[in-house]
Amino acid sequence: MSTKTVSKKKKDVDSIFAVKTLQEAKEKIYSDIQNGINYRDIVKTKFDIDGTAKTFNISQINQIKAEFEPKNEEKRTDSDKAAVFRLFYKGFSAIQIIIKNEFSPDFVKQCLKEYAELNNMELVPKSFFYRLKDILIRLQWAPVNNLKNMLDSVEETVNHSIASEKYFFDCSKCGKAIKMDGKPLVDARKYLSKYWYHDKCAK
Repeated sequence: MSTKTVSKKKKDVDSIFAVKTLQEAKEKIYSDIQNGINYRDIVKTKFDIDGTAKTFNISQINQIKAEFEPKNEEKRTDSDKAAVFRLFYKGFSAIQIIIKNEFSPDFVKQCLKEYAELNNMELVPKSFFYRLKDILIRLQWAPVNNLKNMLDSVEETVNHSIASEKYFFDCSKCGKAIKMDGKPLVDARKYLSKYWYHDKCAK
């Protein structure tokens, strides 16, 4: 990691740190936090991440701090989980349960996932409903030979939505997850189609 300073007409002197990866930039920011450097001073720091200029705002700095600091593991018993299941069964939403019982969002989300699995249900993102609506609109104008064809189309949409939740990659700028859907999926398909091939094709 190297550093240089660039003087400006203003009184401020912005430090520019040359690093190879986003992770190195995060480590430098966390080190500054540990050394008691003010967040507003850290915001002024510019990073050259393998040739790409990057700065971090206060919100991003807080997220980096949270990444490096150990999380307080929430210890919940089977009785707590049963209580959450009971409230789901009664029709309470996840938000209502968090407020009512002061459970952490992560614990309630994990309970919701298990509750759905036990009830032979699948949790799907909102985008699923848009896909389903699109299919139903197209079926409205297209002849449907039988009910099975329509159900197969709906099932395909469900399976696609569930599968898409499993594939994501990290943003090269902020490090947050990006779903392999829409434009990212199209771009990934183009890249892989250009550079990847079957093992037997390489012979």
